[in-house]
Order: sequence, then C-alpha cells, then structure tokens
Amino acid sequence: MLQSDSPPMTVVTLGLDSKMLDLADQLGINISETVDRLLLIEVEKRLQERDDPGPQPVSHP
Repeated sequence: MLQSDSPPMTVVTLGLDSKMLDLADQLGINISETVDRLLLIEVEKRLQERDDPGPQPVSHP
C-alpha cells in the first residue's frame, strides 16, 4: 500500500454537491481526510491494474 505519511499539502479546488457537503458536515466527516484516503485507494487500485492487466486473450489461428 502506498504511504501518505505527512506529505506536503497542496490546495486544490473541487466541485462538490453542496447538499452532500452539508450532510457530511452534519455527520462530522472530515472532507479532506476522506478525499485523501479515497484517492489513495483509487490510485493504488489503478496502479495495480496497470501493472497486472490480467490474462491476455488467446489468439486462434
């Protein structure tokens, strides 16, 4: 698993649904931590897929 131990933070702008943000706030969800964690999971998944594309199709003569 990739590590994200205290990397330097970069300010970015995201377009998010305001109703979802309000609900997340009401539930005490830390948006930055959640997005960071979910992005890490997605990046790891795609790196694994890229490095292990799975079985190759068999060509028939």
